[in-house]
Amino acid sequence: SVMAQKFDSMEMILVDDGSKDKSGELCDRNAMKYEKIRVIHQENLGLSEARNTGIRHANGQYLVFLDGDDKLANGALEGLQKVVIEEQEPDYIISRRKTLINGQEVECNYYFDEKIKRSKNAEVFEILYRMPDYWGGACIIVISREMVMHDNLFFIPRLLHEDEEWVPRVIFSKGKRAFNNSFLYVNRIEREGSITATLNIKRLFDKLQIAELLVKRFENCQFDQIETECMKTHAARIVFGTICDMYQYRRNEKFNNLLQKVKKHCYILEYNKGLPYKITKILCRTFGIKKTSYLLYIATNYLRK
Repeated sequence: SVMAQKFDSMEMILVDDGSKDKSGELCDRNAMKYEKIRVIHQENLGLSEARNTGIRHANGQYLVFLDGDDKLANGALEGLQKVVIEEQEPDYIISRRKTLINGQEVECNYYFDEKIKRSKNAEVFEILYRMPDYWGGACIIVISREMVMHDNLFFIPRLLHEDEEWVPRVIFSKGKRAFNNSFLYVNRIEREGSITATLNIKRLFDKLQIAELLVKRFENCQFDQIETECMKTHAARIVFGTICDMYQYRRNEKFNNLLQKVKKHCYILEYNKGLPYKITKILCRTFGIKKTSYLLYIATNYLRK
Protein backbone atom coordinates (compact mmCIF):
# COMPACT_ATOMS: atom_id res chain seq x y z
CA SER A 1 0.00 0.00 0.00
CA VAL A 2 2.96 2.34 0.61
CA MET A 3 4.78 1.60 -2.62
CA ALA A 4 1.49 1.96 -4.50
CA GLN A 5 1.25 5.63 -3.45
CA LYS A 6 1.64 8.05 -6.37
CA PHE A 7 4.04 10.18 -4.36
CA ASP A 8 7.80 10.21 -4.90
CA SER A 9 9.20 12.29 -2.02
CA MET A 10 9.17 9.60 0.65
CA GLU A 11 11.19 6.91 2.34
CA MET A 12 9.91 3.75 4.00
CA ILE A 13 11.63 2.41 7.09
CA LEU A 14 10.80 -1.19 8.01
CA VAL A 15 11.66 -2.05 11.61
CA ASP A 16 12.08 -5.78 12.19
CA ASP A 17 11.47 -5.87 15.94
CA GLY A 18 13.01 -9.26 16.67
CA SER A 19 10.46 -11.19 14.61
CA LYS A 20 10.65 -14.99 14.93
CA ASP A 21 9.06 -15.82 11.59
CA LYS A 22 10.36 -14.82 8.15
CA SER A 23 9.29 -11.17 8.39
CA GLY A 24 12.89 -9.97 8.58
CA GLU A 25 13.78 -11.83 5.39
CA LEU A 26 10.71 -10.37 3.67
CA CYS A 27 11.81 -6.88 4.71
CA ASP A 28 15.28 -7.44 3.26
CA ARG A 29 13.86 -8.73 -0.03
CA ASN A 30 11.66 -5.65 -0.35
CA ALA A 31 14.61 -3.36 0.39
CA MET A 32 16.52 -4.99 -2.48
CA LYS A 33 13.51 -4.49 -4.73
CA TYR A 34 12.73 -0.85 -3.84
CA GLU A 35 15.41 1.77 -3.27
CA LYS A 36 13.01 3.83 -1.13
CA ILE A 37 12.95 1.08 1.53
CA ARG A 38 15.42 0.81 4.40
CA VAL A 39 15.40 -2.03 6.94
CA ILE A 40 16.48 -1.94 10.58
CA HIS A 41 16.80 -5.20 12.50
CA GLN A 42 16.72 -5.05 16.28
CA GLU A 43 16.00 -7.28 19.25
CA ASN A 44 12.37 -7.47 20.31
CA LEU A 45 11.68 -4.26 22.23
CA GLY A 46 7.97 -3.80 21.53
CA LEU A 47 5.89 -1.47 19.38
CA SER A 48 6.89 1.73 21.18
CA GLU A 49 10.60 1.19 20.64
CA ALA A 50 10.03 0.02 17.07
CA ARG A 51 8.39 3.38 16.37
CA ASN A 52 11.14 5.23 18.24
CA THR A 53 13.76 3.46 16.14
CA GLY A 54 11.98 4.54 12.98
CA ILE A 55 11.80 8.13 14.24
CA ARG A 56 15.53 8.25 15.01
CA HIS A 57 16.48 6.95 11.57
CA ALA A 58 14.00 9.00 9.54
CA ASN A 59 15.19 11.70 7.15
CA GLY A 60 11.83 13.09 6.06
CA GLN A 61 10.06 16.21 7.29
CA TYR A 62 6.95 14.31 8.42
CA LEU A 63 6.47 10.93 10.11
CA VAL A 64 3.68 8.55 9.13
CA PHE A 65 3.28 5.52 11.41
CA LEU A 66 2.06 2.25 9.91
CA ASP A 67 1.49 -0.87 12.02
CA GLY A 68 2.25 -4.26 10.52
CA ASP A 69 -1.42 -5.31 10.33
CA ASP A 70 -2.62 -2.27 8.45
CA LYS A 71 -2.18 -0.23 5.27
CA LEU A 72 -2.31 3.28 3.87
CA ALA A 73 -5.44 4.36 2.03
CA ASN A 74 -5.23 4.96 -1.69
CA GLY A 75 -3.89 8.47 -2.34
CA ALA A 76 -3.07 8.96 1.36
CA LEU A 77 0.25 10.76 0.86
CA GLU A 78 -1.10 12.99 -1.90
CA GLY A 79 -3.91 14.04 0.44
CA LEU A 80 -1.38 14.83 3.15
CA GLN A 81 0.77 16.90 0.81
CA LYS A 82 -2.27 19.00 -0.06
CA VAL A 83 -2.93 19.71 3.66
CA VAL A 84 0.74 20.54 4.29
CA ILE A 85 0.70 23.12 1.49
CA GLU A 86 -2.71 24.62 2.30
CA GLU A 87 -2.02 24.85 6.04
CA GLN A 88 1.54 26.12 5.57
CA GLU A 89 3.44 23.22 7.09
CA PRO A 90 1.63 22.44 10.35
CA ASP A 91 3.43 20.59 13.14
CA TYR A 92 0.93 17.73 13.10
CA ILE A 93 -2.13 16.60 11.16
CA ILE A 94 -5.09 14.55 12.41
CA SER A 95 -6.64 12.43 9.66
CA ARG A 96 -9.66 10.29 8.89
CA ARG A 97 -9.44 6.52 8.45
CA LYS A 98 -11.16 3.41 7.21
CA THR A 99 -11.56 0.06 8.96
CA LEU A 100 -10.97 -3.24 7.20
CA ILE A 101 -13.72 -5.68 8.19
CA ASN A 102 -14.03 -9.05 6.44
CA GLY A 103 -12.10 -7.72 3.47
CA GLN A 104 -14.27 -4.60 3.10
CA GLU A 105 -13.03 -1.06 3.79
CA VAL A 106 -15.61 0.79 5.89
CA GLU A 107 -15.29 4.57 6.08
CA CYS A 108 -15.36 6.33 9.44
CA ASN A 109 -18.42 8.48 10.14
CA TYR A 110 -16.58 11.45 11.58
CA TYR A 111 -15.64 14.54 9.59
CA PHE A 112 -13.61 17.55 10.68
CA ASP A 113 -15.80 20.64 10.43
CA GLU A 114 -14.97 24.31 10.95
CA LYS A 115 -15.91 24.15 14.64
CA ILE A 116 -13.19 21.66 15.55
CA LYS A 117 -10.67 23.52 13.40
CA ARG A 118 -11.24 26.69 15.46
CA SER A 119 -11.29 24.93 18.84
CA LYS A 120 -8.67 24.98 21.57
CA ASN A 121 -6.76 21.88 22.72
CA ALA A 122 -9.20 20.67 25.39
CA GLU A 123 -12.20 21.24 23.14
CA VAL A 124 -10.53 19.37 20.27
CA PHE A 125 -9.73 16.42 22.52
CA GLU A 126 -13.29 16.17 23.84
CA ILE A 127 -14.87 16.58 20.40
CA LEU A 128 -12.68 13.79 19.03
CA TYR A 129 -13.48 11.34 21.83
CA ARG A 130 -17.20 12.01 21.55
CA MET A 131 -17.24 11.09 17.88
CA PRO A 132 -18.97 7.66 17.65
CA ASP A 133 -16.24 5.81 15.79
CA TYR A 134 -13.19 7.98 16.43
CA TRP A 135 -10.04 5.91 16.86
CA GLY A 136 -7.39 7.64 18.99
CA GLY A 137 -4.46 5.74 17.53
CA ALA A 138 -1.08 7.29 16.80
CA CYS A 139 -1.36 6.13 13.19
CA ILE A 140 -3.96 8.75 12.26
CA ILE A 141 -1.61 11.50 13.42
CA VAL A 142 1.10 12.63 11.03
CA ILE A 143 3.72 14.67 12.86
CA SER A 144 6.82 16.61 11.94
CA ARG A 145 10.04 14.90 12.96
CA GLU A 146 11.39 18.24 14.17
CA MET A 147 8.52 18.56 16.64
CA VAL A 148 9.08 15.04 17.97
CA MET A 149 12.78 15.69 18.52
CA HIS A 150 12.32 19.18 19.98
CA ASP A 151 9.46 18.27 22.34
CA ASN A 152 10.73 14.75 23.14
CA LEU A 153 7.56 13.15 21.80
CA PHE A 154 8.95 9.64 21.74
CA PHE A 155 6.83 6.68 22.81
CA ILE A 156 7.32 5.23 26.30
CA PRO A 157 9.18 1.89 25.91
CA ARG A 158 7.53 -1.42 26.84
CA LEU A 159 4.16 0.22 27.37
CA LEU A 160 1.06 -1.38 25.86
CA HIS A 161 -1.72 0.99 24.76
CA GLU A 162 1.05 3.54 24.32
CA ASP A 163 -1.18 5.58 22.00
CA GLU A 164 -3.42 6.56 24.92
CA GLU A 165 -0.43 8.25 26.55
CA TRP A 166 1.16 9.67 23.39
CA VAL A 167 -1.87 11.17 21.61
CA PRO A 168 -2.78 13.54 24.51
CA ARG A 169 0.83 14.75 24.65
CA VAL A 170 0.59 15.70 20.98
CA ILE A 171 -2.85 17.32 21.09
CA PHE A 172 -2.04 19.35 24.21
CA SER A 173 1.29 20.51 22.83
CA LYS A 174 2.02 24.02 21.56
CA GLY A 175 2.31 22.69 18.01
CA LYS A 176 0.39 24.05 15.04
CA ARG A 177 -2.46 21.65 14.28
CA ALA A 178 -4.25 20.81 11.04
CA PHE A 179 -6.97 18.36 10.00
CA ASN A 180 -7.10 16.07 7.00
CA ASN A 181 -10.52 15.04 5.70
CA SER A 182 -8.96 12.73 3.13
CA PHE A 183 -8.51 9.12 4.20
CA LEU A 184 -5.03 8.34 5.48
CA TYR A 185 -5.18 4.98 7.19
CA VAL A 186 -6.89 1.61 6.94
CA ASN A 187 -6.79 -0.35 10.19
CA ARG A 188 -7.53 -4.06 10.29
CA ILE A 189 -9.50 -5.28 13.31
CA GLU A 190 -9.96 -8.68 14.94
CA ARG A 191 -6.97 -10.31 13.23
CA GLU A 192 -6.02 -13.48 15.06
CA GLY A 193 -2.72 -13.02 16.89
CA SER A 194 -2.77 -9.21 16.82
CA ILE A 195 -1.77 -7.27 19.95
CA THR A 196 -5.27 -5.95 20.57
CA ALA A 197 -6.97 -9.29 19.92
CA THR A 198 -4.75 -11.23 22.32
CA LEU A 199 -5.62 -11.43 26.01
CA ASN A 200 -2.72 -9.96 27.95
CA ILE A 201 -3.22 -8.79 31.52
CA LYS A 202 -0.25 -6.43 31.14
CA ARG A 203 -2.52 -4.28 28.99
CA LEU A 204 -4.62 -3.43 32.05
CA PHE A 205 -1.62 -2.75 34.30
CA ASP A 206 -0.27 -0.42 31.62
CA LYS A 207 -3.61 1.34 31.21
CA LEU A 208 -3.64 2.16 34.92
CA GLN A 209 -0.07 3.42 34.63
CA ILE A 210 -1.11 5.65 31.73
CA ALA A 211 -4.05 7.07 33.71
CA GLU A 212 -1.72 7.92 36.58
CA LEU A 213 0.87 9.45 34.24
CA LEU A 214 -1.74 11.68 32.62
CA VAL A 215 -3.09 12.91 35.96
CA LYS A 216 0.37 13.71 37.34
CA ARG A 217 1.61 15.34 34.14
CA PHE A 218 -1.36 17.66 33.87
CA GLU A 219 -1.23 18.54 37.56
CA ASN A 220 2.49 19.31 37.56
CA CYS A 221 3.02 20.94 34.15
CA GLN A 222 1.96 24.27 32.69
CA PHE A 223 -1.61 23.48 31.65
CA ASP A 224 -4.62 25.65 32.37
CA GLN A 225 -7.52 24.49 34.52
CA ILE A 226 -9.72 23.46 31.59
CA GLU A 227 -6.94 21.36 30.04
CA THR A 228 -6.14 19.73 33.39
CA GLU A 229 -9.79 18.85 34.07
CA CYS A 230 -10.15 17.49 30.54
CA MET A 231 -7.25 15.11 30.98
CA LYS A 232 -8.33 14.01 34.46
CA THR A 233 -11.75 13.21 32.98
CA HIS A 234 -10.03 11.14 30.30
CA ALA A 235 -7.90 9.34 32.90
CA ALA A 236 -11.14 8.36 34.66
CA ARG A 237 -12.38 6.88 31.36
CA ILE A 238 -9.27 4.71 31.22
CA VAL A 239 -9.72 3.44 34.79
CA PHE A 240 -13.42 2.78 34.15
CA GLY A 241 -12.56 0.82 31.00
CA THR A 242 -10.02 -1.21 32.95
CA ILE A 243 -12.62 -2.20 35.55
CA CYS A 244 -15.03 -3.15 32.75
CA ASP A 245 -12.44 -5.43 31.12
CA MET A 246 -10.62 -6.95 34.09
CA TYR A 247 -13.11 -9.72 34.94
CA GLN A 248 -12.08 -11.76 31.89
CA TYR A 249 -8.64 -12.12 33.51
CA ARG A 250 -10.01 -13.50 36.79
CA ARG A 251 -8.18 -16.82 36.36
CA ASN A 252 -4.84 -15.16 35.64
CA GLU A 253 -2.23 -15.62 38.37
CA LYS A 254 -1.72 -11.84 38.46
CA PHE A 255 -5.40 -11.02 38.91
CA ASN A 256 -5.11 -10.32 42.65
CA ASN A 257 -2.24 -7.94 41.95
CA LEU A 258 -4.46 -6.22 39.41
CA LEU A 259 -7.23 -5.90 42.00
CA GLN A 260 -4.82 -4.12 44.33
CA LYS A 261 -3.61 -1.89 41.52
CA VAL A 262 -7.16 -0.91 40.59
CA LYS A 263 -7.96 -0.20 44.23
CA LYS A 264 -5.10 2.32 44.37
CA HIS A 265 -6.37 4.04 41.23
CA CYS A 266 -10.10 4.15 42.03
CA TYR A 267 -9.68 7.74 43.24
CA ILE A 268 -9.25 8.76 39.58
CA LEU A 269 -12.93 7.89 38.95
CA GLU A 270 -13.81 11.01 40.96
CA TYR A 271 -12.47 13.21 38.16
CA ASN A 272 -15.31 12.25 35.82
CA LYS A 273 -18.68 13.62 36.90
CA GLY A 274 -20.68 11.28 34.70
CA LEU A 275 -23.29 9.03 36.31
CA PRO A 276 -21.60 5.71 35.29
CA TYR A 277 -18.45 6.77 37.13
CA LYS A 278 -20.32 7.77 40.28
CA ILE A 279 -22.24 4.46 40.27
CA THR A 280 -19.03 2.48 39.68
CA LYS A 281 -17.33 4.15 42.62
CA ILE A 282 -20.31 3.37 44.88
CA LEU A 283 -20.39 -0.25 43.67
CA CYS A 284 -16.66 -0.66 44.34
CA ARG A 285 -17.08 0.62 47.88
CA THR A 286 -20.19 -1.48 48.54
CA PHE A 287 -19.46 -4.81 46.83
CA GLY A 288 -15.74 -4.66 46.15
CA ILE A 289 -13.87 -4.27 42.89
CA LYS A 290 -14.10 -7.92 41.78
CA LYS A 291 -17.91 -8.08 41.97
CA THR A 292 -18.18 -4.63 40.40
CA SER A 293 -15.94 -5.74 37.53
CA TYR A 294 -18.22 -8.74 36.98
CA LEU A 295 -21.33 -6.55 36.82
CA LEU A 296 -19.70 -4.10 34.42
CA TYR A 297 -18.28 -6.90 32.28
CA ILE A 298 -21.76 -8.41 31.86
CA ALA A 299 -23.33 -5.01 31.20
CA THR A 300 -20.77 -3.84 28.62
CA ASN A 301 -20.87 -7.15 26.74
CA TYR A 302 -24.67 -6.95 26.65
CA LEU A 303 -24.53 -3.42 25.24
CA ARG A 304 -21.97 -4.45 22.60
CA LYS A 305 -24.41 -7.08 21.35
